[in-house]
Amino acid sequence: PIGLKKENYPGFYHAELLPLEAEMIQNYLKRWFKNDADRIEQLLGTFQHKPRIAALATNPFLLSMICFTFQHGGDTALIERRSDLYANCTKYLLERRYADDSRARFTDAEFEELLDILKELSLRFFLWQEADFPVDHVNVMGDRILKSDDLGRTEQFLDAIQRQTGLIQRAKEGFTFVHRSLWEYFTARALLDKKAEFVIRHAADPFWEEVVRLYAGLLEDENKEKNLVIGLWNINRPLALRVTTEVKTPVAELIKPLIEQETGNQNKLLLIDSVQQSLPLISETERKNLIHETVQILLVDCEERDCEVINYAQQLLERQGMDPLEPGGIIYRLFDLAQAEERQRQLLNDPANCFEWIEVKGGTFWMGDDEHDPYERPAHQVKVDGFFMSKHPVTNRLLKLFPFGEKYPNYGGEKHPAIGNTWYEAYYFALWIGAQLPTEAQWEYAVRGGRHGKRTLYYFGDDAADLPRNAWFGEGEKREAHAVNDRNPRTGKENLNSLGLANMLGNVREWCADWSTNYPEPQTEDELFENPTGPSHGIYKTLRGGNFANDADALRCARRYLIHPENRYGYIGFRVIRCPSHSFENLEI
Repeated sequence: PIGLKKENYPGFYHAELLPLEAEMIQNYLKRWFKNDADRIEQLLGTFQHKPRIAALATNPFLLSMICFTFQHGGDTALIERRSDLYANCTKYLLERRYADDSRARFTDAEFEELLDILKELSLRFFLWQEADFPVDHVNVMGDRILKSDDLGRTEQFLDAIQRQTGLIQRAKEGFTFVHRSLWEYFTARALLDKKAEFVIRHAADPFWEEVVRLYAGLLEDENKEKNLVIGLWNINRPLALRVTTEVKTPVAELIKPLIEQETGNQNKLLLIDSVQQSLPLISETERKNLIHETVQILLVDCEERDCEVINYAQQLLERQGMDPLEPGGIIYRLFDLAQAEERQRQLLNDPANCFEWIEVKGGTFWMGDDEHDPYERPAHQVKVDGFFMSKHPVTNRLLKLFPFGEKYPNYGGEKHPAIGNTWYEAYYFALWIGAQLPTEAQWEYAVRGGRHGKRTLYYFGDDAADLPRNAWFGEGEKREAHAVNDRNPRTGKENLNSLGLANMLGNVREWCADWSTNYPEPQTEDELFENPTGPSHGIYKTLRGGNFANDADALRCARRYLIHPENRYGYIGFRVIRCPSHSFENLEI
């Protein structure tokens, strides 16, 4: 019971009722609707598209409310918003005839008196944060409202209501609602008689979140909805976002104008931070739902296109144990990853994209260099599983198809490497075509030539005098990089390493997947590190390969660069990889 105080029952063990699982809910629906497949399918469809209603259905009492309301109303629209669900269910419960037929249903006047009593009690005790309504208080407050002599004193009246409807129950000192949701609903109804400033003033307190959301759902005026959202936006932006799931006005009309007033993305990042910081104030059972709803609105409903904001939200979801990249997840849906394979297939089939896969078979190699930059030490043995790497960096022609991120000036034309992308944009473009960024280990293994590579400064040996025949570098006067398939005038060929990968050294530096960190120190001479991916978080991301303006030292195979992932420069591009765990059967390689 919501009014339960553990200290009143010191000799009892406290147990929490676990939420119903999907199979239990389906079985419940089958029993309730006597295997009426159409009705069951309608309800399950609502649960699928309305996560908030689906969450309610995991509670046995609330599931019974959903079934009861749908059974009497016959329309899933009656339960698709929580305020409507509670309104319709309480209406059916309060208006039906008593079980013993001792009296007919309430008159309209009596029904309004009943609602007024429940609203008054709910708001008063919600302000006091007391779930039990003592009898003395109930009689004093209710008797001011009751006008019908037939209903008796408030205590007698409520006693009959708790016996006949199941909305309230007897508590140690008086009455209490059988579920907190009902208490919050009647409190929200009471707020309709208050000014919006009263509601907004309490919105900073997590205790009031559900009440404010239900209140929003009860508003019938579009201007009142907008004014509420604007008021919340100034004091509690996560709640302002979540309130939009309850109202009738489309989310885009309420939130997008507020977001578009912001300059840059810092306020969006701070908004996501504020969600994280509010978690200790939210019950554990509610956290995932609230985070999911907030991120859904911010990213999907408001059509977010800033990849740093998207990644920040993704990290928040993952910290709460959710996998937004799995089918059905928020990031999966936002980037329409269900079509990633088909996009890749189409891109591979168009030669103008300069996009093809080169196989890199697995093996071991020495990663790093003990003789040069300290950040490249210590040299250590690494084992890498096989993968496929794009022959060329991603081109302008490819990137212009990507509907996210900012587009850097299209220097050089369609076949030039796409430059000026943040790490976040590179990361999501790779996902968008069913690929990923290479790890540092994969990149260095590939540049050296894979399993047959050498432990040399460059993939062709140690002599920098041979670099002009193998790489674009030392061209500080140039404005942009070379096209990805340009031929080197010294050889008449593309700059290919032994695997056939083009321009791995020079032309543009390339983003890797890893957060930057020092290499591990081997504990034995023959210690082998398998498929290292770097730390799970950090400050800088790594870059490899050097660029067209660098000197020879910057193009060494082991040379590492680090940079903030949100930075964008005209000498940074990226290429992508695909691991064998992804299906290749239907792709032309």
